[in-house]
Amino acid sequence: DIGSESIEDQAMEDAKQMKAGSSSSSE
Repeated sequence: DIGSESIEDQAMEDAKQMKAGSSSSSE
C-alpha cells in the first residue's frame, strides 16, 4: 500500500525524536 511507506516514515521519525529526547509530539 502507498500508505505503508508513510507509516514507516512516521515510525522512523518517531524513533529519531525519541532518541533525541524530544517527547513533545503526543498526537
